[in-house]
Amino acid sequence: MKYLPQIELSRLRDIAWDQWDPIGLRSPSRSWREHQAPDEYDGYMLRLVGKIQHQEPDEEAARYLVQMETEHMGLRETSSTQERALATVRAVRAYVSGTA
Repeated sequence: MKYLPQIELSRLRDIAWDQWDPIGLRSPSRSWREHQAPDEYDGYMLRLVGKIQHQEPDEEAARYLVQMETEHMGLRETSSTQERALATVRAVRAYVSGTA
C-alpha cells in the first residue's frame, strides 16, 4: 500500500488564494482566514491533489484548473489564466511531495 501524506487544508488554501484566486477574492490587507468565504476554492484544490497523487502531468492538472475557471465559473480566459493555473499546480505538487 502506498503511503499518502496527510494534507492540511489550510496549506491548500494558502496556495489557492496566493497563486490561483480566479475570482479575485484575495485582498492585500487580509488573508483567507479573515474572509467570509475561506473555503471557496477547497473543492478545486482537493481535486487537484488527487490528480497530482495520481501522477497527472503538470500541464494536464493545470488544464483542470483552467477548465474550472472558464467553464464551471464562467470566467474568461485571460493572459494570466494558464500561468496562474500552472503555478498553482507546481506549488501544490511541491507541497504534496514535501519539497515546499
